[in-house]
Formats: sequence, structure tokens, C-alpha cells
Amino acid sequence: MPRLHIVFVLAVLILSAAVTPNHSDAQVNIERLRKFQDGAHFQFGADFAFNSGNSDFVQFGTAARFDYLEKRFHVFTIGSVTYAESNSAAFKNRAFVHQRLNYSLTNRFVGELFGQIEQDEFVLLQLRLLGGAGIRFQIIDDEEYSIFFGVGAMVEHEVLDEAKLVSHPAVETVVRATNYISLRIRISGSMDIMNIVYVQPKVDDLADTRILNDGSLIFKISERVRWSNSILIRHDGGPPTSLEPTDISVKSGLTIAI
Repeated sequence: MPRLHIVFVLAVLILSAAVTPNHSDAQVNIERLRKFQDGAHFQFGADFAFNSGNSDFVQFGTAARFDYLEKRFHVFTIGSVTYAESNSAAFKNRAFVHQRLNYSLTNRFVGELFGQIEQDEFVLLQLRLLGGAGIRFQIIDDEEYSIFFGVGAMVEHEVLDEAKLVSHPAVETVVRATNYISLRIRISGSMDIMNIVYVQPKVDDLADTRILNDGSLIFKISERVRWSNSILIRHDGGPPTSLEPTDISVKSGLTIAI
């Protein structure tokens, strides 16, 4: 199997002169992974799939997350790498790091600053850098239900694989609105349904809108171990002409909290 060639450096630092570090997105669901207890938290997840027969298939995925919360502040960083091969040819090679700073303005309103770096070979994305800010509003948040709504704006810089493009620009910097609504439903003491929808239109071309729907069924195995089954639907209103506008993926994975 060829070695995984993903080399990138976290180049997004979110700083504010008015605060000290105490604590979407370009189609990445960070909302369903939030934690709420004060202190430091670390999570690690992994998944693996293999098939042999008419089609040889192998996939590896890893993800990690670090949170730090103190009073009104919440800082967290998420990173993941996914690589897959079918019949000795790579068909998935993706990595990203996302960092976010939240500050609770009131019991219902939270200010957010965020940044991200991403690479995804199979949508021709060599590099995506973005940064932005927004406001998150709590509609309801109790033991059985949680609903949050967020609005914001971000600047996005993309570098695509020019050799595989037909008419789409290889380098582009745009401004997008970023809006989301997240929902959590407690089915039982050990089972949650979580879903989030992001809508990210380009401000000067509303036809170029990206939509992400990420739904999960999460099973609590123990206080520190969870199993999740997820479906992710992505739609890009302005993809390169050689790509389909909509992708659907289904996966399962294990998460361990430390």
C-alpha cells in the first residue's frame, strides 16, 4: 500500500487582545462534538473498513479533539485524517484542523471566532484556509432536547489542482455567510440523535451555496466510550465542472474521551 502523503501545518491561530485563552466551518461538523464541563478534555476516535472479493477496499480514519473550558471561555481544536484505497488505487485522502474560540455573552448568546486548514485530494482541494466570526443562539438546552442556531461570516481561500480543472479558477478567495442549526434529542440514557445543517452562501453569488447535513446516532457504551453511526450529505452549488455537486457518506466509529 502506498504511504499516506498528507503533510500540513496548522496555520490558523485565533487571537484576541481583549481575552486570554480559556475557550462552520467549511463543511465540517464541529457542533455535535462540543463539551460543556470546565477543565481540559481530550477525545480520540478511529475507524477501519476492509473488503476483499470483487472489489478490494481498505479505509483508515483517525480524529482527535482537545477542549479547554473556564467560566465564559471555551477553546477547542479538532483534527482528522482519512485515507482509503480500492483495488490498489487511492480514492480518499483528506485531512483538516479546525480551531474555535467561544465566549458566552449571556446565558443564550455566544460569540465565536474560528479558523480552519483543510486538504481533500478527491475534490481537487490542495489547500483551504478560512477564518471567521459569528453569534450562536440557544433556543432550548435541557436533558432531553438541545437546539442552537448560529449566524456568521468567513473569508475562505482555496487552492485547487489546476491540472484537473476545466474552467473553475485554481485559486480563489471569497467571503461566505455561514449559518447553522443543530439539534440533539435524547432517546434514552445511553442513546442520542444529533443533527446539524450548515448553509454557506457566497455573498456575491447566492447560487454558489454549500450545504452540509450531518446526522448521527450515538450510543454511550460507558462514561468514556461512545459508538456512533453517521450519515453526511454535502452539496456544493459551485463545484469544478469535473466533480459531482453532491456527496453522501455513511460511517461508524468509536470515540474515547480522556
